[in-house]
Amino acid sequence: MIVMDAIDGLRCWRVSVAREQVSRRSRHPSALVRSGVKRSVAGVSPSEGAALLRAALHDARYLVGEGAVDAIEAEAVAELLPAVRPLLEDPHPHVCGAAQWALMDYAARMPS
Repeated sequence: MIVMDAIDGLRCWRVSVAREQVSRRSRHPSALVRSGVKRSVAGVSPSEGAALLRAALHDARYLVGEGAVDAIEAEAVAELLPAVRPLLEDPHPHVCGAAQWALMDYAARMPS
């Protein structure tokens, strides 16, 4: 949790100088760390982050998928929303709920 919190702190402050150190942890054994890496990279480097987030949506650990959906919503990565839609049927309630929230939030932000 400490590593994940440190990575999230770097993301919140948009610190990009540690990008390599953060990216190296994308295959960390902890789902919390992997989730933090995906959110961080998406916040600092949207083009690189989109590929990581797309892959994270299919991670076996629900924390990583949920975190990826949250990052897609937070960073408004509209091109990944079609990949979020199937997660409305995810068996884990956290992933399903994150997908519902992300899609509703995006719909609310779209002009009528």
